[in-house]
Parts: sequence; C-alpha cells; structure tokens
Amino acid sequence: MKRLKDMRHTPQSEFLVADNGTIIGGMAYATQREKTIKLHQLYVHPDFHGGKTGLHLLIEIENSFIDADTIKLEVEEKNSKAIKFYEAFGFKKVGETQDCGEDGSGIPAIIMEKPIVYADDDEHLHDH
Repeated sequence: MKRLKDMRHTPQSEFLVADNGTIIGGMAYATQREKTIKLHQLYVHPDFHGGKTGLHLLIEIENSFIDADTIKLEVEEKNSKAIKFYEAFGFKKVGETQDCGEDGSGIPAIIMEKPIVYADDDEHLHDH
C-alpha cells in the first residue's frame, strides 16, 4: 500500500481507475517530465478486454497533461496483445531495455512512443 500511496502523491502524476460501480475494470498511472508523459502502468481486467476501457484510460492520461507533446512507455516483449493495442493507437517502437519498469528488473521490454494529438474520445472511438 505504501507504493500506491507514494504514486498518488508524486508531483506531475496522474492515477486513474475505471470501474462500473462494482468492479474495477482498469487502472493507469503516468508521470510527466518536461514535455514527455511516461505511462508506467495501464492494466485492464480480463473481463473488460475487447471493450474500450484501455482506450478511455489512455485518452484520459493524455488529456491529463495538457502541455505534453509525447507519450512513452515500456512493454514486455512477450506481451504481444499489449504491443498490438499500442500500435493500433499510433505507438511506434523506439528502443529496447533489459530492465522493464525499474533498474535491475531483468525483464526485457520494448520502448514505444507516439506524439500526442489532443482530440475528444468520440473521434478515437469511431476510428478503432
């Protein structure tokens, strides 16, 4: 719980939860440094896969940092479903790391990013 509390109180950060009133369907956590958003976590409960929960969280994260121009993330190489999700919304591979999430994790990941184009949800929702 301490880590969650620390995340919520980090300057230039946003912690979002998506729920339907009963079940937490997803969550996202991001921070901003200069003009770049770093998406640290985006999780969608398996019962909500295939819906728009992940997209809504991603759009809300982007809209939470009004002066950012880029969003960046790390995703485990073996998580092909997540990679396809991010690629569908404009993310491109820009690098690799052997320490996904934090130094010394030993988890191989690709680094992805995309420019931020501010638009409302409806425009994105009808495109995909």
